[in-house]
Amino acid sequence: AKLKINYGNISSILRWNHIFNPKLFCNISASATRYKVKEEYSESYFDSATNKNQKASLDYQNGISDVALNADFEYSATNNHYMHFGIQNTNHFINPGYSSVTIDNSSEVISGEKSANFYPEIAVYFEDDYKVSEKIKLNMGLRAVSFINKTYKYNPMLLEPRVSGRYILKPTLALKASYSRMHQTVFSLTSQGFFGLPLNYWVPATAEIPAQKSDQINHLKKLKKL
Repeated sequence: AKLKINYGNISSILRWNHIFNPKLFCNISASATRYKVKEEYSESYFDSATNKNQKASLDYQNGISDVALNADFEYSATNNHYMHFGIQNTNHFINPGYSSVTIDNSSEVISGEKSANFYPEIAVYFEDDYKVSEKIKLNMGLRAVSFINKTYKYNPMLLEPRVSGRYILKPTLALKASYSRMHQTVFSLTSQGFFGLPLNYWVPATAEIPAQKSDQINHLKKLKKL
């Protein structure tokens, strides 16, 4: 008997930068990632009906692939005022897992599906970075995300605001505060694998298990070195 566990990740990215004019800069990127895991248990046996040695195997596979295309822009209104905006498109291809039995070169799926399900995620964002004065600096932005799960008819529109500010009280002391909201639409779960080993797999957000939200608030006093 033999037990094999194969897993691996492939990642690639292509970038193109362009300066339209001294105020406007663009960065376009295309990327692809794939993670795949396979567990296989096999053993040989003697088939008395054919009077031959045969091989039987039990396989389990899952994985996730992401294909993304992003366009990010930066506009410099003045030396103290910058704006960032763009569009992000990520296509998730998720196979939560399937198992199959192969006996004498004949394979049969006994659980799950071989094909991956497709879940697109599209986002647009805008960020304004403004130095009001030597003492005050503000950063405000908003990101809107559309996640599409046709399998479970779940298509939320998610808003992610963020704001931060800095105020210099004196040369050695500054106050900073920030707030941001983020959402997670694809979840990584860990469970006992097909052969008793820990295993990660991925599932999309649904109406029953919606996209998870986090709100983060920070505030601090920063002392500068003399």
